[in-house]
Amino acid sequence: IEQRIRASLTTVLTRDPERPDRKVELYQAISDLFSELQLDRVTSQQVLAKLTERGVRVPGQSGKGLSSVLSEDGIGPTLVRLPVGHPGMPESGQAVQRGYFRHVFDGPFFRYLCPED
Repeated sequence: IEQRIRASLTTVLTRDPERPDRKVELYQAISDLFSELQLDRVTSQQVLAKLTERGVRVPGQSGKGLSSVLSEDGIGPTLVRLPVGHPGMPESGQAVQRGYFRHVFDGPFFRYLCPED
């Protein structure tokens, strides 16, 4: 127990206050993606592309890694039907992709982002 307490205290006391928490960076990028596209759903690939653009890493830089990070906050991917003209529509024309609806992020956006965001 003493080692775990020491490790926890070391982590807390050596944080860089100027660097935002990884969850803040993650949810800020996702929020910006929804704002830019002005849509209620995005594909996992769109989220990963936005995170890569922002320099935010998830395990394996894959849909599975993204899912594991988001599952910590109770968010899981689902099948989303993409409307005609959706920017996430692949060339194959598959209208159903793994992705996320905007409303599932309401809790984490409220918890991690500033009210202005």
